[in-house]
Amino acid sequence: MFPLLDAARMGRLDRYTIGEIGLPGAVLMETAGRAVAREAVTRFKAMPGDGHVSILCGGGNNGGDGFVAARGLSNRGYPVRVYLAGEKAKVKGDAALHMNAFLKSGGNVAEALSPPPDPFGGSSFIIDALLGTGVEGEVREETAGWIRRVNSSSLPVVSVDIPSGVSSDTGRVMGEAVKAALTVTFGYYKKGHFLGEGAALAGEVVLADIGIPPGSAARENPDLFLLAKSDFRGLFARTPSSHKGDYGHLLILAGSTGKMGAAALASLAALRSGAGLVTAAYPSGAAEEARFPMEAMTAPVGKGGEWSAGAVEGLIGLVGNSDAIVLGPGMGTGPGPADFLEKLFSLGNLPPCVIDADALNILASNPALWKKRPEEAVLTPHPGEAGRLLGLTTARIQEDRSGALLGLVEKFSSAVILKGASTLVGSPGEIPRIVSKGNPGMATAGSGDVLSGIAGAFLARGLGVLKAAEAGAFIHGSAGDAASGLWGVESLIASDITEALPQIFMELEKE
Repeated sequence: MFPLLDAARMGRLDRYTIGEIGLPGAVLMETAGRAVAREAVTRFKAMPGDGHVSILCGGGNNGGDGFVAARGLSNRGYPVRVYLAGEKAKVKGDAALHMNAFLKSGGNVAEALSPPPDPFGGSSFIIDALLGTGVEGEVREETAGWIRRVNSSSLPVVSVDIPSGVSSDTGRVMGEAVKAALTVTFGYYKKGHFLGEGAALAGEVVLADIGIPPGSAARENPDLFLLAKSDFRGLFARTPSSHKGDYGHLLILAGSTGKMGAAALASLAALRSGAGLVTAAYPSGAAEEARFPMEAMTAPVGKGGEWSAGAVEGLIGLVGNSDAIVLGPGMGTGPGPADFLEKLFSLGNLPPCVIDADALNILASNPALWKKRPEEAVLTPHPGEAGRLLGLTTARIQEDRSGALLGLVEKFSSAVILKGASTLVGSPGEIPRIVSKGNPGMATAGSGDVLSGIAGAFLARGLGVLKAAEAGAFIHGSAGDAASGLWGVESLIASDITEALPQIFMELEKE
């Protein structure tokens, strides 16, 4: 996992590196600016004859990184055009040192509070060094004018540390913000690269080493971590002498008349995620059993195609023989399903459960049910379901997803996967995690059912609720990205995600 820092924590680490480690700020700036230049020409495959590089600098340290990048590119034969959104006389400290070094090396810096006509004519790409990670509050109109001109240029943009106008703490757009193809950040990733609108505006985020000591983030007690593929290294290794019983029996309680696809998708995802045995129980009379994968066992229970308290009697043996349960996809939210949940929870001693979709909505309407909850559970709400569970609007959830996650974990004392762009994972007593995988194509019917099947398989295989939630969210997002690479985001459907799962597991085997 990678720690994600806010501006205050990062600022203290900068000062620690300068004051206690002894690296001057000008050296850090030199290293940062050179990293920006290097990553930009590599990413955009730019050659000196391709056209100007336009570099927009503010008057602070972010602008200082831009001046270093300008000097480095110029020294390598790239023609550069540097604009300062301010006055040279007001640039201070290390930024002034590097501005003057660029000027004395034959460079030119044009003072331009507002964009001149056609500022990017003949340019091959733009370096955005206007505003850094320490800026909060609405962007001034003069700077906003530059940002609008950048975004309307259609040129590729590399942002220094964070796209100008994006809050490094929350990912919020502060009036106007640059849309970057690439962001080069320093020392540690910032929260704003992966939260809120910042996740879409930062583009590809590259982490550059500028001399801040590795591991020093621990001094700042980070409160958010980014999950990485390496977090799951060796997690799914199989021994040659193993058998299907070693990989768990997952019971899926899902589906109803007209919604059997949810149960089928969860079953297929669980099988593709390595569950040794999968049994899909559904209301007798829903009768679309043929849609289940051939490898899944099925168990029609109750009657009338809907869940009811009477269905529990037919499940007692299955529950006792299961290692985990997926509960809720396509279940329905009427009185029958609510009675079913109450009687099921009353059995006690349930195995670990993934609680999703309609089961979450029933809990939101019947909070007394949660007093009988399974001892170990993973809740998988989307923002709308999270809002119902917390008594908030969906908009409020989206405004503060981190706060919503913490609220859900505290209220339900369970692991939680808060789905959406930049999915969040939390568990009691644990620092929240964020998943950078996933894409808008996954906003499609059945995608959440696939996630439930994946996480349920991991619970059945013996992973704890936190690790099952982490791995489920990460692998689900990764499979969605692999599927979008084949089908595109517009045509992506949930079953495409399940079909991409083998590719992701093979990649993890090589990790």
